[in-house]
Amino acid sequence: MARVIVVGSGISGLATAWHLAKEHEVLVLEANDEPGGNVRSETVEGFVFDKAANGWLDNEPAVDRLLAELDVEVVKATDGARYVVLEGRLVELPKTPGEFLGSPILPWWAKLRAACEPLMPRGPDEESVASFARRRLGDRALSNLVAPMVSGVYAGDPERLSLAACFPKLKQMEQEHGSLILAANGRGFGPKGRLTTVRGGAGALTQALSRGLTVHTGAGVDTIEPGWRVRGPHVDEAADAVVLAVPGHAASKITASLDTELSVGLEGIEYASVAVVCAGLPRTDDLPEGFGALVPFEEGLGILGTLFTCSIFPGHGPEDGFALRTILGGARNPVQAGLDPQELVAIARRDNEALLGPLPQARVTRVYQHARGIPQYTLGHRQRVAGIRAREAALSGLFLVGNHLEGVAVKDCVRNGEAAAALVREYLA
Repeated sequence: MARVIVVGSGISGLATAWHLAKEHEVLVLEANDEPGGNVRSETVEGFVFDKAANGWLDNEPAVDRLLAELDVEVVKATDGARYVVLEGRLVELPKTPGEFLGSPILPWWAKLRAACEPLMPRGPDEESVASFARRRLGDRALSNLVAPMVSGVYAGDPERLSLAACFPKLKQMEQEHGSLILAANGRGFGPKGRLTTVRGGAGALTQALSRGLTVHTGAGVDTIEPGWRVRGPHVDEAADAVVLAVPGHAASKITASLDTELSVGLEGIEYASVAVVCAGLPRTDDLPEGFGALVPFEEGLGILGTLFTCSIFPGHGPEDGFALRTILGGARNPVQAGLDPQELVAIARRDNEALLGPLPQARVTRVYQHARGIPQYTLGHRQRVAGIRAREAALSGLFLVGNHLEGVAVKDCVRNGEAAAALVREYLA
């Protein structure tokens, strides 16, 4: 039986290890004191707080296959209204073309500009998300619709993010149909899937995976040597294959003595710093219902958005409680994510009250700060990844997986972990 070492116990590493462990001896090494990476949760006074990712869309078969093998209870989000903040008030995002026509989400002239989208020419192979949205839909659609969406997914700057890397399906729609509107065929542009998690929060998924695997925590890795050997302060392990499932900057340091070109490529992947402020409040009659609200940068608030957690997942709080989950920082305001936690709590409360009205005093709050939270697929990302993959292929027996390469969402990590495991099995066959 071949031996595989997986370095990193985030969702990508755990998913890879889970599939490999069916046929091989697998050891997962984790530098931190607990597994899970950014997919971790805690329950505080009855409130379930997700430290980073809070779920995934239920449109990925690889996730369905994984969940079928785990002893977890799947929880679907309620179908609540989604909002964007415009001129200081919540405006519901339209779900269909008909709703869009009657919505105040855009002024009439901006709607006319967006309606001209089928007449716009196809763009270049590589362009920013902002350039694409501006060219196809107009400036106001970019600021009111597209930029908040980008902020909600990547906490990123649409002027710097690559459309083809971040939203490949939009690029494909333009290339195949010449128009987003024609490609949508009246179905609208809302989420194609339903937000899903498991009982106890998204972190219960990584906990379930780690329980079925051999995971050594406090086992940081400094170097990987050809052969293969993995070394660190408390690690000296040999393997037939190694899967490197840590963030790009960490992978860069580990591979520095192994392959300079690979290390440089990994270090070139940028990250956005984010902070998550979770507040558990007493429930009152005037608290909002629905999914949550995204905040355009032009609104001048200090938050990127707020989710109404107990409306999304009613079982993730006590019956007399209501939770708000507020995101701060991001690529446009990276310093903010590193502020003192109490200052972040104050900013979140101030801006939430500006949008929602006076709020009751929180029963409990938690602040989760991620100095390098979300990978940024900036312009040229696909070329960077191609270079990384070329060096990976030259190092037979070393495999890379993680959301710094392809797909930042939990479902992407699970799919890519399954694919990475298949490549390792093929190598070991």
